Amino acid sequence: MRGTSLVTFGLMAVALVLGPNPLSAELFPVQGGDQDQVAKPDRAERLEAIARDLLSDGDIGTWEQAAELLEKSGRLRTVASLERIEDLRMAACLFTWTGAKEHARDLFQDAADEAWQRGDLALAAHTYLDAAVLSAELKMGRHAIQATRMADQLAASPEMARADREAVTYRLEHLGLPMHLGEIM
Repeated sequence: MRGTSLVTFGLMAVALVLGPNPLSAELFPVQGGDQDQVAKPDRAERLEAIARDLLSDGDIGTWEQAAELLEKSGRLRTVASLERIEDLRMAACLFTWTGAKEHARDLFQDAADEAWQRGDLALAAHTYLDAAVLSAELKMGRHAIQATRMADQLAASPEMARADREAVTYRLEHLGLPMHLGEIM
């Protein structure tokens, strides 16, 4: 509930700064009414814009609010769209920095799966590595191994550009992530 209160407070603060009624039914749909008056992409754009405004203020105290808004924005977008993946990744980064590392790991995993589904092998591999790093930090060994192996398999794909393969391989070699269960025991 704390996060919801912070988001509500943040949105109210944005409303005060932006003037009368900047947060219309697109963010707070009326029950029983026509809730799809505004298309989901429009709502996603609006949420993302508010999150970016919060981030541009430079106040670390608003990062959790921005993360929640970016996650909502991403979830409103088309599955496996680049905008969705970027919103989920940015939300994951922010959640990592605010201490919600398990949730961040889940968002990185979702974004990686969707990047792979989209066919963006480099983005998927790097995002799997982000998930693996958090998994290892959280002592979630099996998740760390699974995500690391996915990144390694994607890097081995002949469809990945050479420069991207080298970047993923470099990260794999230097992060020291486990590839086998024996490495974490």
